[in-house]
Amino acid sequence: MPSGLRLFFGVALPGDVQAGLGRLGSDGDPAYRWVAPGLLHVTVVFLGQQQDDRLDELRGIGDSAARVSRPGVLKLGQAGSFGSRRAPGVLWIGLDGDVEALVDLQRRLSTDLQTAGTSLEARPYQPHITLARRRDTAAPGAPVPWPPAHIPRPHNSRSTG
Repeated sequence: MPSGLRLFFGVALPGDVQAGLGRLGSDGDPAYRWVAPGLLHVTVVFLGQQQDDRLDELRGIGDSAARVSRPGVLKLGQAGSFGSRRAPGVLWIGLDGDVEALVDLQRRLSTDLQTAGTSLEARPYQPHITLARRRDTAAPGAPVPWPPAHIPRPHNSRSTG
């Protein structure tokens, strides 16, 4: 097992948003592993496995990027999925509102991390909240109705920039 920590920078969601989104997985589709409501968040930059001795450096880079970023208000957007339409690999909820402020933070943070020698994923950033991942052992077929007919609309969520 590799040493170190599996890390990411993210935006925490208010409890009422986590609880509302958590109810989407209440049908218990066995093909999917639903994220526990208290763990739902918006990933800004995924770092992967990092050595323990880099934690203070990485925290400093994150703090610096957050201090110069503008705050914004995020709202829940449309439901979507990654992967095949018949058997999506990931079920997610997109974001609306001040998404550009979040994208600016992601760009700044990514640039600062790469300058410090951190390797990052090359794929384009797509802000979303991952709700569920398809199990490797799942039988073929689409998930319970997705996207859902109703997405919970709790109060707006403030990004901490």
